[in-house]
Amino acid sequence: PNWDAWDASPPQWFTPRFVKRITTAAPPEVLPLTVLRELAEKYWEERQENGRENPESEVGGTTSANSMRTQSSMRRLGHQQSSMSSRRWSRQVEDTSRGELVRMEAERRSNKAFA
Repeated sequence: PNWDAWDASPPQWFTPRFVKRITTAAPPEVLPLTVLRELAEKYWEERQENGRENPESEVGGTTSANSMRTQSSMRRLGHQQSSMSSRRWSRQVEDTSRGELVRMEAERRSNKAFA
């Protein structure tokens, strides 16, 4: 069994609380690809709702290196708030490598810690 199988037919212990705990506490390197994709999509949707095109993390009045790398990743993935639909973003996420998704999630967590 794997994450996708558990998601499709959840065992008794596979509760929303368990899923949240795993997705927030486990290092990005060990998260299933499905979870990394969902987190990337969720992050993009949050950016849309907040009206922010590029992720920013202000530390001491300057944008952090992590934030700049995340901005670069989002641009490489074709992120353009004004013209990209959620469905198109989902396709971009599906085409993104596991390594890139892990790096983006690690950076998102790092930026969140500074917020």
